[in-house]
Amino acid sequence: MAETQITREMALGWVRSNLDSYPHAPQVSVHDPFTGESVGTIADCGSAEVNSAVAAALRAFKTGLPRAQRITILEEAARGLDTRRDEFAAVIALETGKSLKDCRTEVARATETLRYTAAEARTQSSRVIPADAAEAGEGALAMEMRVPRGVVGAITPFNFPLNTSVHKVAPALAVGCSVVHKPAHQTPLTALALQDLFREAGLGAGWLEVCTDGGGNAGRALVEHSDVAVISFTGSNVVGWEIAQKAPKKKVLLELGSNAPVIVTETADLAHAAKRIATGGFGSAGQSCISVQRVIAHQSIASKLEDHLAAVAGEIQAGDPFDPKVDIGPLISLEASSRVREWVQEAVEMGGAIVGNTPNNDSVAIAPIIISGAPEKSRIRQKEIFGPVITVLPYNTFDEALAIANDTIFGLQAGVFTSDVSEMLSAFHQLEFGGVLINDIPTVRLDHQPYGGVAESGNTREGPHYAMEELTHLRYLSIRAGNPGGDS
Repeated sequence: MAETQITREMALGWVRSNLDSYPHAPQVSVHDPFTGESVGTIADCGSAEVNSAVAAALRAFKTGLPRAQRITILEEAARGLDTRRDEFAAVIALETGKSLKDCRTEVARATETLRYTAAEARTQSSRVIPADAAEAGEGALAMEMRVPRGVVGAITPFNFPLNTSVHKVAPALAVGCSVVHKPAHQTPLTALALQDLFREAGLGAGWLEVCTDGGGNAGRALVEHSDVAVISFTGSNVVGWEIAQKAPKKKVLLELGSNAPVIVTETADLAHAAKRIATGGFGSAGQSCISVQRVIAHQSIASKLEDHLAAVAGEIQAGDPFDPKVDIGPLISLEASSRVREWVQEAVEMGGAIVGNTPNNDSVAIAPIIISGAPEKSRIRQKEIFGPVITVLPYNTFDEALAIANDTIFGLQAGVFTSDVSEMLSAFHQLEFGGVLINDIPTVRLDHQPYGGVAESGNTREGPHYAMEELTHLRYLSIRAGNPGGDS
């Protein structure tokens, strides 16, 4: 079936606002990253609006919602999202600047995430405890039950405004938690469309509240609110760990950043590896926490791999996200673009070399950039660039490659291209990351896998099954028949 040609004008017709929900809040504009023009106006929520949203969410949670109804709502939401896929893709493109190709992929993934969650909600169950394994438990029936924690404060980033939100909202609803969602200030329109989708699917008042803001106010109020039991945050490591410190009595779930490595050995198929690495490093303009950033290549093939990467990168078109020929759109802001260009210049001045064409500094959209040998102290090596930039680093031995990959404060996902089984096993056991992908890029995330990192990359695992466990706690039940202490 041919895809609908979506225009910016069509996207503007699908934009929603929440000014009616928060009539007394200040107003703030949402901007198209490519044109810089305002594309919508939303409420700049503060403490008063967050208090109202949390109160509504707490009422819903205390009222409860039977599991069968929760499953039906999730399934209806999946069907609705599939029906409205063009609308959601258009709104995502409008406020993120991602190409329509990438936005359509995100919508398809979010639809699957809803379906996975509905399926998981059907099977999550209690567990019988063998009470009679202890003498004191003879004659008792014991079990553990998973109980929802309460109101969830979901704080999401700009780069995947739909699927990341669904990964927080859907598992929470599946276990019976209500949600107050604080989307990134750059991308609130997708969150409002998602709220509308769930309402159309039958979700009642209070179960999903959305507090938009112009940057920071609503998030702080949500983190500090005493009636919020869980904070589920995806974003920068600095902000994430600050939240954990500010909310020590809450369950704080953190999915944070990375500086994702890929090791390419001399046994790898270089042409295939280059295509996959380009997809992982340049897709979504590199604005993914598992975007390929460091390519660690055996010294015998490093130069050839750079040539392959340059050839693939040269075919990637950057520009207007609504142009069907465009592969990657602009970064989220001019500030982000300036930062990326500054880091690239720093790496070159410190001794790195740009491979292929020199990047165009005049466009709001940055074409892919490959740097050969970015120095160890450069920010491209040390931090998360969040842009379409990769650096190729040579190594001599596989142990050295593993050491370079592990030389980071982050630990989300890593990739290895090799035909050597012993190297595959060594990589799995020695790479200090939450996920290791053999003969693939770390940018691959299956939406039902256990997804999350170690060290500065976070403290939780997402994916419906794993998120549902995190959003519940265990309650123990023991039953004795009759009256063991009285007359028979």
